[in-house]
Amino acid sequence: MYLLLAFFLLLVFAVAFGVSYAFVEFLLRIRIEKRFDVIQAQSNQDFRDIPSNFERSARDILKFLKTISMPKDASDISPIRQQFITAGYRNDLPVLLYFSAKTLLTFLLPLSFLVFVFLSSDTFGLAKVSFYTVLLAAAGYYAPDFWLKREIRLRKQEIFENFPDALDLMRVCVGAGLGLDAAIARVGKELEIKSAALAEEFRSLNLELRAGVSRQVALRNLASRTGVDDVNSL
Repeated sequence: MYLLLAFFLLLVFAVAFGVSYAFVEFLLRIRIEKRFDVIQAQSNQDFRDIPSNFERSARDILKFLKTISMPKDASDISPIRQQFITAGYRNDLPVLLYFSAKTLLTFLLPLSFLVFVFLSSDTFGLAKVSFYTVLLAAAGYYAPDFWLKREIRLRKQEIFENFPDALDLMRVCVGAGLGLDAAIARVGKELEIKSAALAEEFRSLNLELRAGVSRQVALRNLASRTGVDDVNSL
């Protein structure tokens, strides 16, 4: 019985995750195709982000789901946004999906379990049903947190492992006669094949320097975005 229950819950979680992932991929594909169409049709005009009707409807649904699990205080949201930046997500869509997934999984997993209990021929005690319902609701609520922490850990590990090579490349570029800002731009380009995450951070650093941000502030912003101790030491 317990093996069947575990298999059923695993199947529900896999289906929910697969549907969510496919939904996100579908939204991104629609956004890309829409941008290509607009660029082709308005190549001589300023580009404006024009979402499709389906995308607007999907965003409205996600925004409604987000409000259920999203903190009301803005000060509680800022650390979460910082975590997404550390994980490599800079726009608002991942945050929207994060809180929407919290709401969906919190209700979907317990509801699926209750449906299983209702359809099952086995008898479950009230205490056991209540325990598993609360447990599954908590698991659904905190599952996106575990996913976000995993994304942060993997990205920080990638940056940590490739950062010494980036410093060696910078030293070689500076030794060859390039200025530090030009060396940063060059290293960011060379790292694209080996480490996309570190290359993205160097590109952001280069853009800040070109925008007039002081080198000290730009490097501090780099350390804040990555959350890696070696970068902070630099």
